[in-house]
Amino acid sequence: RRWFRTGDLGRWDASGALHVLGRIDSQVKIRGLRVELGEIESVLCGSGLVASAAAFVHEAPAPAGASSSSSGGGSQRVVAAIALNSIRKEDYLHKGCGELALKMMCLHLMPRHQVPSEILLMDHLPMLPNGKLDRARCQERVEAALPLIEEAAKLRRQQLEEEPAAAAAAAAAAAASPNAQEAVAEPDDGASPLSPSGSSSSNLPSVSS
Repeated sequence: RRWFRTGDLGRWDASGALHVLGRIDSQVKIRGLRVELGEIESVLCGSGLVASAAAFVHEAPAPAGASSSSSGGGSQRVVAAIALNSIRKEDYLHKGCGELALKMMCLHLMPRHQVPSEILLMDHLPMLPNGKLDRARCQERVEAALPLIEEAAKLRRQQLEEEPAAAAAAAAAAAASPNAQEAVAEPDDGASPLSPSGSSSSNLPSVSS
């Protein structure tokens, strides 16, 4: 019998059946694609902007009324939490090297399906007493913050969609107003536009050469 080191964690029971218990590393699968959470964290920390990072798989709840068998449960996506390098914090916040720049760097170095859909900024990531990352607490904070971030993004999209319509409605209302029509109407008394009082243009002061 040939054995392969796959990184899966399992055990044999008394009857000889093999039970798969998970992974000994941080590899997960999303829609059948392999995702290395540790690789994502390494790439983020390698940017020079990030002091520490943690990547997770977030599973959104299934839509209301959809059965788990037909929809396969909620959609899964990669999200990440980061704490900035204090020396480069201003670069991230004010010099255009923010979340979009980190995503573009990840896209250049990793497959598209491994690029985090959201990168959450924290003052510091929670740690265990032994100095290691407390992944459970960190993921709790991420899961609690995601609905707020998604709601803010939804409101912003609605504003962007409503702004052109509001501007067009305001322009149409302005064009249809009586004042606007009087402003563009031709004078019917023979007066020049330069002489609103009705006097002829000959009464205007002249400049002698």
